Amino acid sequence: MTAANQPSAREAFVSAAPRLGFVGGFDGMRGIGVVIVLLGHIFPEQTDSFNPIVDVFFVISAFLIVSLLMQERRQNGAIDLRRFYTRRALRLLPNSYACMLAWLLIYGLVKVSGITLDGDGLEQVNAIPGNVAAAATYMYHLVYPIGGRSGPLVQFWSLALEEQFYLVVGFAAVVVLAVKRRVWVVSAVMVALIVWIGWSRWNVDLGPWPGKEYKLDIWTRGLRLLWMARPDALLIGVLLAFGNARLPDPLSPRAKRIITWSGTIGAVIAGLVLISSLEVLHKRGFGFWVPGIPRDESQVANVNGEMWCAVELGAPHRPCTDELWIFRWGFSVMGLAIAPLTLCFARCKDAWISRVFSLRWFRKVGEMSYSLYVWHLLAFVLVAIVTDGMGTLPSAVLKLAAAFGVSWLAHRYIDRAVLGMKLRFSSESVVLDRRTGQEVDASEFTDKK
Repeated sequence: MTAANQPSAREAFVSAAPRLGFVGGFDGMRGIGVVIVLLGHIFPEQTDSFNPIVDVFFVISAFLIVSLLMQERRQNGAIDLRRFYTRRALRLLPNSYACMLAWLLIYGLVKVSGITLDGDGLEQVNAIPGNVAAAATYMYHLVYPIGGRSGPLVQFWSLALEEQFYLVVGFAAVVVLAVKRRVWVVSAVMVALIVWIGWSRWNVDLGPWPGKEYKLDIWTRGLRLLWMARPDALLIGVLLAFGNARLPDPLSPRAKRIITWSGTIGAVIAGLVLISSLEVLHKRGFGFWVPGIPRDESQVANVNGEMWCAVELGAPHRPCTDELWIFRWGFSVMGLAIAPLTLCFARCKDAWISRVFSLRWFRKVGEMSYSLYVWHLLAFVLVAIVTDGMGTLPSAVLKLAAAFGVSWLAHRYIDRAVLGMKLRFSSESVVLDRRTGQEVDASEFTDKK
């Protein structure tokens, strides 16, 4: 299916929003977010409240993709699915598959060289083939779910969920946008799903699989823990795109003030979530602190058909609902808080908070955020091998430097190359060149006649 024929314009849902163009706040937010991810993986036991940062990426990605699909349909009267999925494949697959290949090379070198490993190192190396298989098929979040046993390619859980979302959203957009009524019906269903998933997590029912017990058998663990992957954040992004499509253009001064203030409040709430489980603040008597996520399987027990949790190793198990564990509420709050900030970036680009997030260095890091996210754990592992026994701070600095170095190479020689190729499959007459941040005439690149 290359292009979708649509019913009459009178029946179809047509976006009233202006073209997105270049949104500096998105790149800046990605830049800040990916640095938080890196710090969270360097200091995992001290930064549990950094985990909800991934919800930010989900909301922005879903908002951006759905907005662009509506933009394309408004201009062309149809959505070219072949071009859409080609663009997605070019954007995501080369970099991620190159990283998987690098992990397989490490696995092969260890096995061929006869390097002796034991304990966690041996377990992680032996897990590489299975992790690569799960990542390559974009099933990682189901095979190695968040809340279960993680492996060396753990960052691919979120990429797997996003890829499955992209697989569905193109076809869904063709069907749903064809008739206005379908948009309202689908929106109502998504609201119900967001409420259900959030309520389930609050009650420590972590997936759609029946029952609340914590079990890690390979056949059911992905569904038992699916809500830990936060698909509701993607739904929030879709709803936000639908809402933005109904806002008039241009916005009134009053509407801009409301959106700016809402985005500012959302940013403050998101910031509070991010510091709510930081160990460094807890040790200094920070007034509000909540337990993060159980790090060891021994901290979780099944009692009377439900999960009980221990706040720390050796502590007594109590019903998980007795504590404000961040996984119960933090993901939901982060997704809802970041939505108005995302809207502010898109519609109020001159607002002070949009300008702050659009600062040059935030954007520069954001431009290579995908490479950083994909490659940083491999860089961390290599540094850990070289710096075994070094102090925490020197090792952390070297890990960050290595992650940026490796990721810069991947961004320079993989990402930027495919970003240029993506332009050949543009579906609009004017398109954003991600390499320069400028909108250009698509006829210079496309293979259209």
